[in-house]
Amino acid sequence: MKPYHTILSLLAILGAIIPWTVSAETVTPELPNLRVLTDSFSCKPEPLVGNKWANCYLTVSNIGGSPARRVIAYVGIDSNYIGQRSIGTLAVGATRKVRVPVDLYPVHGGSYLFEASAFQDWDHVPQDMLESGDNREDNVIYRKLDILGNEPIVSIATSSLKVLTARPRPGKTVLVRAYIKNTSRARAKDMNIVLTNGTSTLMDRIINVPAGTRRYVSYTWKIPANATGTLPLTLTIDPNHWLFTTSTTSHQQSIEVRF
Repeated sequence: MKPYHTILSLLAILGAIIPWTVSAETVTPELPNLRVLTDSFSCKPEPLVGNKWANCYLTVSNIGGSPARRVIAYVGIDSNYIGQRSIGTLAVGATRKVRVPVDLYPVHGGSYLFEASAFQDWDHVPQDMLESGDNREDNVIYRKLDILGNEPIVSIATSSLKVLTARPRPGKTVLVRAYIKNTSRARAKDMNIVLTNGTSTLMDRIINVPAGTRRYVSYTWKIPANATGTLPLTLTIDPNHWLFTTSTTSHQQSIEVRF
């Protein structure tokens, strides 16, 4: 008998005596492991200007043992995402530079905390990764960047707040109208306008007014049945100063409705 036949015969005998089994629990597939390189993050143009679009750049690496599929790169400001970019599959050991278009919504000048990260689409993250948190704390880098202020110039058009009914009466429904104009080259995005009747809020709305345009706003108001004499109506732009650092007289307009 040839030597290798003897070895095969011995293995066959051992296999019959000692069952050879491989438990699924002993085979753990290597997982993807994404990292954003610490010194890779930057944004252009310089200086950054609020209320405009910009491009941020980051480099993503997969240092894990299997491909990362459906990878998405994110950029945020103060924990609010302002841009994302899908970069597809990242092979084992692969590194890719990514450009992420971002909307620089802060219109006030100042220093802001930017964050850059990259993760797999949740539908394609292995269960083991979900249980371990997808290395989310290790995969975010932060950088302070300055943004120049770029506030729009917005006002309520002169004498435009009106009740479009010749003879308003208690208990009747009337239309209240006004024009908001933006005379600057900066857009007014997510601007809050509030219509009040004394201490009661009638309308609380978020609007956008593109640069160099005006926006018609209206509200259908049912006059209280017990109203007598006069009632004040006041329209205010950005009452909580979310968009503008200071208020001006053009941000508020009032009229009195007589019965």
